[in-house]
Amino acid sequence: MAKILPGSVSSILNYDLTRPAVVSNFITGIDPSYLSSYVAHYVTRNPWLEFWGNLPSGKVAITERDSPSSAFVDSEFYNDWLAPQRHMGAATGIKIDLAVRKTILVGWNYDVESAYGYDAQAAAILHGVRSSFKEAAQAAHILGGRLERKIRLGQLIRHIDGAAILVTRNRCIREANDRAATAFDEGNVIGNIGGRLTIRGAGYQARLDEMIQRVLDRGETEQTDTFIIGEHVVGAVVTAAPTLEAGENSLLVPPAPLALVVLKRLAGGSVGLDDTSLRAAYGLSAGECRLCGLLLNGYSIAEAAELLGVTEGTVRQRVKMIFQKTGTHRQGELVARLAGFTTAVGGLGCEHNAPIWE
Repeated sequence: MAKILPGSVSSILNYDLTRPAVVSNFITGIDPSYLSSYVAHYVTRNPWLEFWGNLPSGKVAITERDSPSSAFVDSEFYNDWLAPQRHMGAATGIKIDLAVRKTILVGWNYDVESAYGYDAQAAAILHGVRSSFKEAAQAAHILGGRLERKIRLGQLIRHIDGAAILVTRNRCIREANDRAATAFDEGNVIGNIGGRLTIRGAGYQARLDEMIQRVLDRGETEQTDTFIIGEHVVGAVVTAAPTLEAGENSLLVPPAPLALVVLKRLAGGSVGLDDTSLRAAYGLSAGECRLCGLLLNGYSIAEAAELLGVTEGTVRQRVKMIFQKTGTHRQGELVARLAGFTTAVGGLGCEHNAPIWE
């Protein structure tokens, strides 16, 4: 394509337009540093993506006719990324939808001055080959799905100390170890509903979703949080699962990335606090220690206020003071810190770092 129209840039990109992000790319005629900066930063600032995203699948579009770059000359994308590359200011392309997070854009960029002569030629050629492009993209989609099903990390997660579950971005379960299977059967904390990982409590579900997205979509190494679910104080860790070692960068539609979710019990049942050690470590008062004990055992602010015989406002002020003394910023973080000062008082009678399911 690049040879047919001298000075042009030809590209095939797999986009996740919901973020937006580039999943994979095949481009010729662009400086590698500009490509890297686009993938890392400017893709989220590209005004053209809204135009392309609204096109029907299989549609051939011409930007100078349908969405000229002159319409966003004041944008960061235009001034910092597009304008320095004069041979990218106009384009003709095809959009091919494969799935919600998989959109293929076949693009042919060239400078605006060449658009008058290039637009019609590029559009005619793309119209002629769009069926072949669509069939090739669908085949790549099938290949990526088959590779995804072949990825098995059972040996890795089998010996993890806790309930370990491999999930996709939308919590579809790919694998789970024996402790997770036991937890699913019990249904006290997590569940397997229609092949998707669920966790009790709408608020906790949203927090787990955010952790998974931060790891898979934003490239963060690890996310941790603490959930208080009934009698259970549960620590959650989310990391990116290992991917294919070879060839993954050469796939137009690579296997979906997986997140490894590990859940461990920090405390459960009736849990007491070692007040002496807690007061020595953080200088808490006896009243603050008692409030910490209630929070650790899953009582809400309102319930703690009723048990202590004070107003909710007073409890919130005490919690703020406890945050300050312990160097924490939210209740889940505080509970995780308090778990290091627990003493078993019955119930499950486990140590704070014991597996959640044995």
